[in-house]
Amino acid sequence: MTERQIENRIKKIEELEAQKKAIEEQISSLKAEVQEQMQDTETMETAHYTIRWTKVTSERFDSKSFKSKHAELFSEYVKSIESRRFSYTTR
Repeated sequence: MTERQIENRIKKIEELEAQKKAIEEQISSLKAEVQEQMQDTETMETAHYTIRWTKVTSERFDSKSFKSKHAELFSEYVKSIESRRFSYTTR
Protein backbone atom coordinates (compact mmCIF):
# COMPACT_ATOMS: atom_id res chain seq x y z
CA MET A 1 0.00 0.00 0.00
CA THR A 2 1.39 3.40 -0.93
CA GLU A 3 1.68 6.37 1.40
CA ARG A 4 -1.08 8.13 -0.55
CA GLN A 5 -3.41 5.15 -0.14
CA ILE A 6 -2.75 5.09 3.59
CA GLU A 7 -3.46 8.83 3.84
CA ASN A 8 -6.72 8.36 1.90
CA ARG A 9 -7.79 5.65 4.32
CA ILE A 10 -6.98 7.84 7.32
CA LYS A 11 -9.01 10.69 5.77
CA LYS A 12 -11.92 8.29 5.27
CA ILE A 13 -11.61 7.18 8.91
CA GLU A 14 -11.76 10.83 9.99
CA GLU A 15 -14.87 11.44 7.87
CA LEU A 16 -16.59 8.35 9.26
CA GLU A 17 -15.63 9.26 12.85
CA ALA A 18 -17.17 12.73 12.34
CA GLN A 19 -20.37 11.13 10.98
CA LYS A 20 -20.40 8.68 13.90
CA LYS A 21 -20.08 11.54 16.40
CA ALA A 22 -22.92 13.47 14.73
CA ILE A 23 -25.16 10.38 14.75
CA GLU A 24 -24.34 9.62 18.40
CA GLU A 25 -25.25 13.23 19.30
CA GLN A 26 -28.58 12.90 17.47
CA ILE A 27 -29.32 9.61 19.24
CA SER A 28 -28.46 11.13 22.61
CA SER A 29 -30.67 14.14 21.94
CA LEU A 30 -33.64 11.98 20.91
CA LYS A 31 -33.23 9.76 23.97
CA ALA A 32 -33.15 12.87 26.19
CA GLU A 33 -36.40 14.08 24.65
CA VAL A 34 -38.13 10.76 25.35
CA GLN A 35 -36.70 10.65 28.88
CA GLU A 36 -37.91 14.19 29.54
CA GLN A 37 -41.39 13.16 28.44
CA MET A 38 -41.28 10.06 30.66
CA GLN A 39 -40.10 12.01 33.74
CA ASP A 40 -40.24 9.49 36.62
CA THR A 41 -42.21 6.87 34.69
CA GLU A 42 -40.16 3.69 34.28
CA THR A 43 -42.27 2.07 31.55
CA MET A 44 -44.29 3.59 28.73
CA GLU A 45 -46.36 1.81 26.10
CA THR A 46 -47.06 3.05 22.59
CA ALA A 47 -48.76 1.33 19.68
CA HIS A 48 -45.48 -0.23 18.57
CA TYR A 49 -43.06 0.02 21.49
CA THR A 50 -42.59 -0.63 25.16
CA ILE A 51 -40.10 1.94 26.39
CA ARG A 52 -38.27 1.34 29.65
CA TRP A 53 -36.18 3.83 31.57
CA THR A 54 -35.36 1.94 34.72
CA LYS A 55 -33.03 2.54 37.62
CA VAL A 56 -30.13 0.13 37.74
CA THR A 57 -27.82 -0.40 40.69
CA SER A 58 -24.47 -2.01 40.07
CA GLU A 59 -21.56 -2.81 42.31
CA ARG A 60 -18.00 -2.28 41.19
CA PHE A 61 -14.77 -3.23 42.85
CA ASP A 62 -12.84 -0.14 43.98
CA SER A 63 -9.36 -1.26 42.99
CA LYS A 64 -7.80 2.15 43.71
CA SER A 65 -8.97 2.10 47.32
CA PHE A 66 -8.04 -1.58 47.71
CA LYS A 67 -4.57 -0.91 46.32
CA SER A 68 -3.96 1.94 48.78
CA LYS A 69 -5.03 -0.20 51.75
CA HIS A 70 -3.63 -3.59 50.66
CA ALA A 71 -0.75 -2.84 48.29
CA GLU A 72 1.01 -6.20 48.72
CA LEU A 73 -2.13 -8.23 48.21
CA PHE A 74 -3.07 -6.10 45.21
CA SER A 75 0.33 -6.59 43.55
CA GLU A 76 0.02 -10.33 44.11
CA TYR A 77 -3.14 -10.46 41.98
CA VAL A 78 -2.56 -7.68 39.47
CA LYS A 79 -2.27 -8.90 35.89
CA SER A 80 -0.50 -7.05 33.08
CA ILE A 81 -2.08 -7.24 29.66
CA GLU A 82 -0.28 -6.16 26.52
CA SER A 83 -2.17 -4.69 23.58
CA ARG A 84 -1.60 -2.38 20.65
CA ARG A 85 -3.30 0.97 20.24
CA PHE A 86 -4.01 2.44 16.79
CA SER A 87 -3.84 6.22 16.60
CA TYR A 88 -3.01 9.00 14.19
CA THR A 89 -2.43 12.75 14.34
CA THR A 90 -2.42 15.48 11.74
CA ARG A 91 0.95 17.07 11.04
